[in-house]
Amino acid sequence: MAVSSDDLDVLAGALRDQLVASAGDDLGHPDVQARIRALVDDRAGVLDAATREELARRVAQRSFGLGPLEPLLADPAVDELMVCGTRPVWVERAGRLEPTDVAFSDEGELRHAI
Repeated sequence: MAVSSDDLDVLAGALRDQLVASAGDDLGHPDVQARIRALVDDRAGVLDAATREELARRVAQRSFGLGPLEPLLADPAVDELMVCGTRPVWVERAGRLEPTDVAFSDEGELRHAI
């Protein structure tokens, strides 16, 4: 089953919200990564293994890090990030400003990163 990157982002956000909502539940998985994989397998089991792995990575990224900013932060060419709400993020590379296709999906995701 082919899933677009945007669809994976939406699904990752929804699964992150489920993970947060069940944070007090044991679910039999004290390891958070194992809980994420179990949640992805349970809710998105129809997806192929590679897509489920990518989805689990995105859920973890939204749960622990700065969400959609993580790839930009990992890019050594990026000197600065400029975030203005949920609109697309701008970066500075080699002294030049450029827009990206990276954005927070909603205000809740932005607030979580903050």
